Amino acid sequence: METNSVTFKKKWFDRAIPLRFKINLWLLEKLGLFGFALFAFLWGVIATLIIQYVLK
Repeated sequence: METNSVTFKKKWFDRAIPLRFKINLWLLEKLGLFGFALFAFLWGVIATLIIQYVLK
């Protein structure tokens, strides 16, 4: 069985904020792609609810 490896090339924003890239890469390794997408979705929902609550 072949093993697949994925490499990432840092974009300008990732180079500007290296801690963000390290956190996202760690989450991606721990949660997998589906888990990371679910985490990002939930984070967006929570941020949206907080913003709506503050602006009311």
